[in-house]
Amino acid sequence: MGTHLISLHIKTAFRGVIKNSLMALASIMSCACCLFLYGLFMLLTLNVFFIGQQVQNQCEIQAYFVADLSQEAIDAACEKIAAIDNITETVFESKEQALQNYKAQLGEDASALDGLDGENFMRNSLKIRMKDISAVAQTVQLVAEIEGVEEVKNRQDIVDKILSINKGIRLISFIVMVLLTFVSLLIIVNTIKLSVQSRANEIHIMKYVGATNWFVRWPFIIEGLIVGAFGGLLATLAVTGGYGYLISYTTEAMDIVKFYSVAEVTLPLITILLFGIIMGGFGSFLAVRRHLDV
Repeated sequence: MGTHLISLHIKTAFRGVIKNSLMALASIMSCACCLFLYGLFMLLTLNVFFIGQQVQNQCEIQAYFVADLSQEAIDAACEKIAAIDNITETVFESKEQALQNYKAQLGEDASALDGLDGENFMRNSLKIRMKDISAVAQTVQLVAEIEGVEEVKNRQDIVDKILSINKGIRLISFIVMVLLTFVSLLIIVNTIKLSVQSRANEIHIMKYVGATNWFVRWPFIIEGLIVGAFGGLLATLAVTGGYGYLISYTTEAMDIVKFYSVAEVTLPLITILLFGIIMGGFGSFLAVRRHLDV
């Protein structure tokens, strides 16, 4: 297809949008609404995964060392533990620090420990965080085998619940995203079909005078790309603005979990615009096809 023909199709497409501005506006708004919902759920899914990853990263096991073990032996054991593949971070907690932390947890009731005559009943320990919590059982076994380790505490029940919830969220998110994609495509295609239907006579006349199928298709496909681009742009701006406000609000309201910043989700936001363009062009292609047989 030559540049002159491409230019002709583009001009024809823009004239068609302007001439049928009311129908084009309705198509743009329908696309924008569908893509807005799609974008919101996409960002929600991304942040749910991100929060799940944060929770997993905060899961830890704790290795307690044998009482009266020398500091040299403790240091050697800590080095061996840190060298295990699945371990990403280790924090040593002395028995003195452990006692102070315990008193802080007791608060006003910490005075109950005064009767111990200064005896420290806590143990030196190592807090351990892992890369893959699904391999926690194997990691615990490796840590327990290291000389100087007396006990390894592991809340396997909490780990199992986190993994189960994470798998469930992934499955539900995948199903909803597929359904939302299908519904968005269906609505966009049907909306563009109405626009094409109102111009069926124009298509038939072009076919009667000998125009090829693709000569007829291209202006409508380009119109669909234009409609999808504007709809996608509106949806992207709306999602970006709403998400930016939500992030600023939640950042001030709570510090427990973090969300992706707007800059970190730039690529997913761009996909909303690209999705609109693709759906617009594809919708026009499907809508025109049924009017080509005359």
